[in-house]
This record gives sequence, C-alpha cells and structure tokens, in this order.
Amino acid sequence: VVARKGEIRAPLSGKIESLKVKKGDYVKEGDVVALMISMKMVVEIKSDVEGVVEEIYVEPGKAVKAGELIMRIKPKK
Repeated sequence: VVARKGEIRAPLSGKIESLKVKKGDYVKEGDVVALMISMKMVVEIKSDVEGVVEEIYVEPGKAVKAGELIMRIKPKK
C-alpha cells in the first residue's frame, strides 16, 4: 500500500487504544495522533505532515490490519 502524504495508516496489525486528536485539530509533523496495542506493546502512530485532521476512520477498541487507513490529515499549503 502506497501511503500518500497525510494518509495515516496502521504500521502493523493490532487494536486502537486511543485517539489523541479529533476532526478539525491542527497537528504538526511528528505529533502522536493515535496509540495502538500490538503484540502487547503500545505503538505510537505519528503524523507525517503538518495540517488539519480531516477524517478519522477508527475508534478506540477497533482492530485494524497493517496498512489500514486510520485518519486523513489535510496538509498545510
């Protein structure tokens, strides 16, 4: 899966533990946007762009597969 800038995808299979942002939030590149549990480890999912959270496709407790789209961030122009 080729991820476009601003498409935040699950780095591996696991369960979404918590979301650190909501729709409309402004994030910087490198900000932690979600936490997931995989193989009993907490994995930080970080933004790859600076911009505004456009859409969130998961909620805490949801199981995700590696590469699954978690959220979309509209990059700052």
